[in-house]
Amino acid sequence: MSSHQMSLQTQQQISLKVEDLKKYYPGVNALDGLSFEVNAGTIHGLLGANGAGKTTTMKILTGLLKQTSGTYEVRGQIGYLAENPPLYQEMIVKDYLKFVAQIFGVDRDRIKKNVEEIIAKIKIESISGRLIGNLSKGQKQKVGMAMALVHKPNILIFDEPTVGLDPTSVIDIREMFLNLKGDHTILLSTHLLHEVENICSHITVINNGRALISGAIDEIHQKEKTSTLEDIFLKMVKENENAN
Repeated sequence: MSSHQMSLQTQQQISLKVEDLKKYYPGVNALDGLSFEVNAGTIHGLLGANGAGKTTTMKILTGLLKQTSGTYEVRGQIGYLAENPPLYQEMIVKDYLKFVAQIFGVDRDRIKKNVEEIIAKIKIESISGRLIGNLSKGQKQKVGMAMALVHKPNILIFDEPTVGLDPTSVIDIREMFLNLKGDHTILLSTHLLHEVENICSHITVINNGRALISGAIDEIHQKEKTSTLEDIFLKMVKENENAN
């Protein structure tokens, strides 16, 4: 294989690329030179404490926020689920998904089929005819996932997808992530270490708007010579705080 072919193959394997991303607010550096890559077909966890810069990063990647400097590249179409999904409470689930599909420009003759496929994929058939406002938080989160998928994107970005959910809903959401892996590249933010360990193959640990470590979890374990993400996370954060 030539060096050009190897370079092309590497490029094709990367779905998201962030380089030296910075975002300044008056008195606050929300992002301070953040860099990381997300490989295609992986579930990549953006791990950090509240205020680390996770949500800011995701808003920039989805075009909802403009960075101060730095660059990012998105190789594909994005489906985005915010921490609080913008669901229309007075709409019936299946009608809402048809509405979202229209907004994304799905061909009119494809909308009904797309909605039916996503309802089956997310396993929300039993609530597809109900008003969104009458659903539980866990059910609404599943509708939010369906919303992010209805236009058939290859990249999914989820911001704190399991926060505030009951244990059964958390398990359901995790299973959905694993079912979506391979067909989609998934970037999810969280501050829950056990969530990352259960579903992610890769992580980026972020603190004070900087990436402290990034890569495959197995390789990070070998490099850091520890078997727990908790130890790695605490070590990285402590070293970063001491350096500042």
